[in-house]
Amino acid sequence: MLLLNCISVLACNTRKDIDTMANICAICNKRPQVANLVSNANNKVKRWVYPNVHVMRFRLKGQTEVHRGAVCTKCVKAGKVEKVI
Repeated sequence: MLLLNCISVLACNTRKDIDTMANICAICNKRPQVANLVSNANNKVKRWVYPNVHVMRFRLKGQTEVHRGAVCTKCVKAGKVEKVI
């Protein structure tokens, strides 16, 4: 029974039009990084820093094809993609 639930969850979460990698920009390949969280006592703890990524419909600059994927806000602000509604 547990195996059937796992298979159904995986089948429900697969999307063909969106890249399966989480938190990775489709334009610049910006991805999560590991950073140190440093306390006042100079203790260092590893933590993840995630990029500001949003799933949207976009058009690459100078092209007419509309794509759907995760794009970081730095690429949107820089004008590398046009947001399509």
